[in-house]
Amino acid sequence: SGLPFEALDVFQSSNVVARELSVHMMANRVQLCAESPKVDLKMTKYLVDPMYEDTEKTSRDPGRQTRPLCEEFTANFLPKYGPAWAGAIGSVSQKVGEGEASHLFVNPNTMLFLGLHRFLAYVPPRIVSRMNLRTCRLALVMDQISNESSSRRQSYLNHRKSNMERSLEEPFEASALLLMRGVSCVIMTSLPTVVDSNLDFLSEVLSGLQGGAQVGQAVRSAATSCVGSDALPYAEYVPVTYGLPNLTT
Repeated sequence: SGLPFEALDVFQSSNVVARELSVHMMANRVQLCAESPKVDLKMTKYLVDPMYEDTEKTSRDPGRQTRPLCEEFTANFLPKYGPAWAGAIGSVSQKVGEGEASHLFVNPNTMLFLGLHRFLAYVPPRIVSRMNLRTCRLALVMDQISNESSSRRQSYLNHRKSNMERSLEEPFEASALLLMRGVSCVIMTSLPTVVDSNLDFLSEVLSGLQGGAQVGQAVRSAATSCVGSDALPYAEYVPVTYGLPNLTT
């Protein structure tokens, strides 16, 4: 469900809140990760704004503080967190197609998507369903932002998809698909948000993980610390943790 269950009073004293598909799948994940429980951030593979839809001209957020995603990621994230990372970034002259995007995520330890709309609108469910992601300990999916031009493009594409295809792109379905293909833990943007929030959250999570925090703790702490006075409703519950929250770097 898209409801922010993490906002329930019963969870407010918890340092970690994680969702799971079933007890049996959780037990299987625990067993699979017993021999290799670590998240190796140095082995991260990333896909950032593959269609280069986030530009100065297309931004619809008048209070935005950050530059376009591609510029911000190249200038601030790669030097600080990922000098050894491998991946692809969209540009004016070079869009990242489905084929290239799918090849990026072959045998990753950590995978990162930072872009607009929904992750599976760019790497479709039919492609993810054929992936072997059992080596992937952590998937960070920072999406659910939009602007006018990207919304028009997605609306055009959605009219050519079946209801089933569109439903598989939803946050829960996307998380479930990644988990069933072998990912141990998925951090998924569960509600519509803005660029600044996603970038702030991602930076805080990566800092927490590098500092030795468990994934679930890093997510909970980052989500809380990134909420400002002008934040969207339930902003601190937008990032949702699925799978094993106790993995560390």
